[in-house]
Amino acid sequence: MPKLFVVMPFGRRDAPFHPNGTLDLDLVYARIIRPAAERAGWEVLRIDEVSAPGMISDHYLAELLNAEVVIGDVSIANANVFYELGLRQALSSGATVLVAHQGASIPFDLSGQRVLFYSVVDDASVDRAQRHVADALREALTRRSPNPVRAYLERIGAAISPDTDPMAFERELNARTDRARTAEQLIAVWHWVRGATRAPSGGLMQLASRLAEAGEWKLAADVLGRAIEESPDDFEVHRQRGWYLQQLGDAFDEEALAELTRALELNPNDPETLGMLGGRLKRAGDYPSAQEMYVRAERLSPNSLYIAVNLATLAILASPESQQGGIDAYSRLIDRLRGTADAAPDAWTELVLGEAYFARGEVDEAGEHYRRAAALGASRKSLESAARQLELFHDTGFRTGEATALRQLIASLAEQGGAPVAARAATAEVLPLIVHLSDIHFGARAGKDMHRFFDGEDSRRLSLQLIEELSGPRSRIRDQVARTHLVVSGDLVYTGTDAEYRQVLECLNELCEGIKLSKERVHIVPGNHDINWTLSNNDPAQRFEPFLKFLKDFFGEELLAAKFPRLGKLEYGSHPAAHVILSISADERLGLTVLGLNSCVFETSQDHFGFVGQRQLDIARDLLDSVALPGIRVAIIHHHLHPYPELLKARTAADAWLDLSIIRDSGNVERWLEKHGFDVVLHGHKHKPQLRETRVRAAFSPQQAEPRPLIVCGAGSVSCVELEHHQGNQYQLLDFRQPRRGRGAEFVNIEWRGLALEPGAEWTTTGTWKVQG
Repeated sequence: MPKLFVVMPFGRRDAPFHPNGTLDLDLVYARIIRPAAERAGWEVLRIDEVSAPGMISDHYLAELLNAEVVIGDVSIANANVFYELGLRQALSSGATVLVAHQGASIPFDLSGQRVLFYSVVDDASVDRAQRHVADALREALTRRSPNPVRAYLERIGAAISPDTDPMAFERELNARTDRARTAEQLIAVWHWVRGATRAPSGGLMQLASRLAEAGEWKLAADVLGRAIEESPDDFEVHRQRGWYLQQLGDAFDEEALAELTRALELNPNDPETLGMLGGRLKRAGDYPSAQEMYVRAERLSPNSLYIAVNLATLAILASPESQQGGIDAYSRLIDRLRGTADAAPDAWTELVLGEAYFARGEVDEAGEHYRRAAALGASRKSLESAARQLELFHDTGFRTGEATALRQLIASLAEQGGAPVAARAATAEVLPLIVHLSDIHFGARAGKDMHRFFDGEDSRRLSLQLIEELSGPRSRIRDQVARTHLVVSGDLVYTGTDAEYRQVLECLNELCEGIKLSKERVHIVPGNHDINWTLSNNDPAQRFEPFLKFLKDFFGEELLAAKFPRLGKLEYGSHPAAHVILSISADERLGLTVLGLNSCVFETSQDHFGFVGQRQLDIARDLLDSVALPGIRVAIIHHHLHPYPELLKARTAADAWLDLSIIRDSGNVERWLEKHGFDVVLHGHKHKPQLRETRVRAAFSPQQAEPRPLIVCGAGSVSCVELEHHQGNQYQLLDFRQPRRGRGAEFVNIEWRGLALEPGAEWTTTGTWKVQG
């Protein structure tokens, strides 16, 4: 229901233009404005009708910002009315309708705007005024009227114009959506963009997605209705709007069907639209037609779990007299998912397994998987959907007793722990925020310092730079340290000496103290420069000693043993093997598991290349089995898994034309990380930032389920002077938006922060990416 806010004086006022000499403005509101709007289906409010507690200014400012239309009665020269109209036209690009009694004198500053004149001298004039107000409201929703204040602000650059600078407007929309943490803040973004003359469909889709996460399905559909105005032939917008409308119930069913049908017309080969239409037909009981839709979708997306489970369902529902085909299909799903569920459990997989075991008649096993789904944070909506699926089986006569028992269990789980979508959206503040530093490089080469930051007239040491950046008044993580983890992905020093490590120790100690960060949430892996090559000449077994001593000094014995459980007690003369220098940490409150791998297994004074090795991965597997949590999994490694776009030139005819510093067994490491459900890989080494999403597929490699792509982030160097093309120093912020990855949902926002190589430079954002699950 659209909202109308009315700005006008109250009561009787002197009005020389009126035949009676007075104008009853309460009568105008009660007999013209309110009935006209209510008959048109509008929610109407005047400020004297607000009964909520709080400051009156907060209430009228909120209405001026958020109302679809504001009516301002300017019959009487009233300071409050003019003030609030000025605020409306400055704050919002939404429509404003000016009304006045016939004969009223309009101030010069408003004379250029359209004014709707009315009369209340008799019943006929009141009826005409009602019709005119209703027409004006309908027009205000369908045609964007010019706003002289906003037009001026855009013209002078004080407000961004979607017409003259559409790219800047889109960036501003995305930034506002990204900053919004509550449903109210997202709604305010919608009211800000709604009245703009143009709006980017991509930004609107992102805003709609966030509103849907907050349970605001109708507003999400409205936002995409605006996106369709901008991009009428974008099948994804139609498809997504159809999905949102389906969530609103039977009253929106036909509109939802029209959107999904239009999406399929625009792209007949979209498996997701076919799946949505199949789901609608299944709910309507038209099982053969639903089966046809899912079969078409499977041809296009043969590895889709969603399509596979629905085909198994329909094999039973469409032919209850011959159930074995459906039961066999569910058995194949169990074989496909069993290993994946153990390695990287998530609520959706557990719900599918619960249904599959039910289909096979294994009720106890099915119940256990439904319980796991609830424990992994399945929403109330997801649990209710699982219960409805069992109801379909019950109504078809398939395992009616088992279906009833499991529906009762799911209803109990939903009541106890199933969180509604709006509640899950409100938990963003308890999801991890990772600060990723790399390649600090305290030390020197040929007498030249490789580290940039020292105390002096024109500079400050790195710890002070980062304390101001991370916790100062303009910090992106200020007041969010409770959910912050710090990752340092190697190359803390340059030559691996004790003196260099003392500098690192002072730096990281001061940084943790300055931003009040517990060392339990600090994660460090070695880089190739953290190896002492001089010691490796004497005895390769000693090459990690300075690095391990630094770890012991920084973490302390007890925390070091917890983070690096295979190191054993570090004593004089003990030289742990390279493949046991790996770490693991689990933050139960944030649902985060962090695995640190040593990619310097073969690093010595003679051999310089990245390598992890199967022995280390086997240890990592055992540690994951004993420590890891369901939720977000992050791996840290120093060397890069993938080549960087760059020109590689041979120095001599014998030199190889390839990047020799890449991890030699990167393919095996990448596949292992995928298999064990990792979401993000953080690395350094190249002193250049890079972001990739990647997935390993092999024709003859047994995969239990479609692997999720790894999000692989290279951080650049936060403080080394050895940089290409004056690129500047760099670090990353990873702000997680979901506790687990889900199809189509925004999973993590990644922001690159850079500092140019020039005096007086400040940290600025050089790139941002919103990565979906």
